[in-house]
Amino acid sequence: MNDFTNGQVLGRAFETLRRNPAGFGLLALLMVALPNFVSELSGSHPATPAYMLGSDYRGASSLLVLILVFLFKAIVIAACIKAGETARPDLGPASRIAMTHILPLIGVSVLSWIAIIIGTMALIVPGIIAFCMFAAAIPVLLAEDEGVIQSLSRSRTLTDGYKGMIFLLYFLFWILQATASFIIGLMVSVGGNGDILRASTASLVAAGVALVDAAISASLYAELRIAKEGGVSDELVQVFE
Repeated sequence: MNDFTNGQVLGRAFETLRRNPAGFGLLALLMVALPNFVSELSGSHPATPAYMLGSDYRGASSLLVLILVFLFKAIVIAACIKAGETARPDLGPASRIAMTHILPLIGVSVLSWIAIIIGTMALIVPGIIAFCMFAAAIPVLLAEDEGVIQSLSRSRTLTDGYKGMIFLLYFLFWILQATASFIIGLMVSVGGNGDILRASTASLVAAGVALVDAAISASLYAELRIAKEGGVSDELVQVFE
């Protein structure tokens, strides 16, 4: 096995984002920030139709936001994997890949989260193990065109021996996310508590978190394949051809 470090995962993730910042940024604004902004503002402001139509309407709005974020992450993951180490991530083909795999993607997500929830309810630690075990399932499905069960099984194989490092990776990511959210929230509270300022800030933070999370997921998959199978990273692109 080759070396695997969280530094390599993070380095690959941010380097891939750097190769198409405008494309990733625009997609994040359209699919995550804007829907979040509308949902946040509609759900909190009494003058908006969403507020007056009640909790069911606001619940449907939140569900739509979750679906868009889910699809956005799938597009970013596909684009990052296809780009390899050198190419500029192309969001067009990645969007088609994500859309054609939408049902299996939902299946993988539902089954993995059921395992995580059951494990967490049991003794917490099994839930953490399940989370780390299936961390590569969605990239596997998108990159290798596996079925739902096969993607989960393949993720379990790839993550075997690296669950501790994967947990540390996402724990650090959660700490950074929480810290950034706290600092930005503090700045907003100092600047004023207007609904528009609060909603726009929360939406931009959500877009940034979703983008980085997806890039890390794709990078994790690529580095696990290299570590486990010793392949050249650019060979990963061939699975999309």
